[in-house]
Amino acid sequence: SYVYSYSAMEKGITKLAQQYPSLVKIRSVGVTFDGRQIYDFIIGNTDADRELILATGMTAEDTEKTRLFLDDAENFLMNYRTGKTGDRSYEELFENACVHIIPMRNPDGISIAQFGLDGIRNTSQKHRIRSIALINIKNSGKDMSLSEYFSTWKANARGIDLEYNAGKGSGTAKTFPGAEGY
Repeated sequence: SYVYSYSAMEKGITKLAQQYPSLVKIRSVGVTFDGRQIYDFIIGNTDADRELILATGMTAEDTEKTRLFLDDAENFLMNYRTGKTGDRSYEELFENACVHIIPMRNPDGISIAQFGLDGIRNTSQKHRIRSIALINIKNSGKDMSLSEYFSTWKANARGIDLEYNAGKGSGTAKTFPGAEGY
């Protein structure tokens, strides 16, 4: 089956920015521990008073949503000059509005879930993640391979579960990296 990877997402947003340079801007809002950009894909007037932020891509389970968000963005851009919602044209709606799409908030974690250790570029980080995985497999009491374990990975490249810890003081739980709640 097709894997919608960080690389595929990057190619997709770059293609749309090249096709619609007057309507699309791409900015980086951060860099992950493994050196991947966290992109802000922007449609509309960046000086607008009204902004909508759509964010997905926290875990590998979200990559289908990432692809759908970007498919919808492409559809919208193709119809920008002729499309309407109600009695207002898309062009009119975006005179004073802007949509920010953050397509992958955790690209390192998604890469680990999709490709295991091969999803990480930094060698020392690969060793750390492997150690985290082995500890968690042992502590779980389950008989599973590393690839099975990585397919369920939800943390970032530091072993912090961003979805679980959003706003909760990430990494402060009395557990260990990669564990739920760390």
